[in-house]
Amino acid sequence: MSQNNQAGFRSLLPKDIDWKPFPAYPPEAGLAIISGKASEPSPYMIRVKVPGGVKLLPHKHPEDRIYTVISGVFYIGRGDQFDPESWKPTRQARLLFCPAIRPTSTGRNQANTSPK
Repeated sequence: MSQNNQAGFRSLLPKDIDWKPFPAYPPEAGLAIISGKASEPSPYMIRVKVPGGVKLLPHKHPEDRIYTVISGVFYIGRGDQFDPESWKPTRQARLLFCPAIRPTSTGRNQANTSPK
């Protein structure tokens, strides 16, 4: 393989992720663009960091989403109502598939228990 073909390959360590605030999130949460642009109709990858106790209000995404829980427990609720009592846990190293245009609310609890 020539040097030119290898130019697109790279490795990203957790310490090298450039976390930034995102206006739609509470100030404690962070967003990192790993690859691509979410505003364009092409593949992209983002990481979202949600500290314990932070909750995101119901919202929708125009495309299907696949989440990987890297650490802790990620809770997700379905529907237009903000109801943490109905949230379901997704534990570390699991995947979560969210279809487009379906409202969800999310949160994370440091103690890995229900975010009530």
